[in-house]
Amino acid sequence: NKYAYDYVGPYEATEMKLGIDDITINEVTFNESTGSLVVRGENFTNFSTVLVDDDRMSTTYVDENTIIVIPGEINEAPDPGSLICVAQIDKDKHELSRTNVLVYGE
Repeated sequence: NKYAYDYVGPYEATEMKLGIDDITINEVTFNESTGSLVVRGENFTNFSTVLVDDDRMSTTYVDENTIIVIPGEINEAPDPGSLICVAQIDKDKHELSRTNVLVYGE
């Protein structure tokens, strides 16, 4: 109720994000020999998770530029036009931020 501040909020709301650098994706490919979806970009972490049409996939962190949807989680390439992005998901399964969206097959 803002009693401590004479009913006036002392702070303005700002847009918050996780980390210093933006997380982006540049390329998404399906590796048919391993049956895995490979996502390349920048600034990935162990908390980066691939979303295909807003469905969370089990993801393996390779390095800050590469993450992979594990074989078995996805058995074939996404449909052309599928929306793919990477979200930062905390240990309690809350989404903290999202990357740009790529349209698969374009």
